[in-house]
Amino acid sequence: MFFLFQKAADLISFINALVDASKPWVGALDVDYNDQMYWVGSGDHLPDTNSNWGAGQPNHGGSKNCVQFRKSELKLYTRPCGEADKYMCQRY
Repeated sequence: MFFLFQKAADLISFINALVDASKPWVGALDVDYNDQMYWVGSGDHLPDTNSNWGAGQPNHGGSKNCVQFRKSELKLYTRPCGEADKYMCQRY
């Protein structure tokens, strides 16, 4: 199954409806460690100004190079990529 989301808000709604995990990885990360998040696959930029980021996010400090969705807040947050968790998008 493949879905294309034109807006991050559409992705947030989709995740909230289908995901049972509390903090899944959503398929965006800082690929080249330049403090810019990109969607895996398309390579589209996820701007820091996106309204779906949680308070104080994105936090590019340290090793927080992956993006997770916090279902409890319906917002996006950065986190270390090495943290095991469920995911919404297959990582290649």
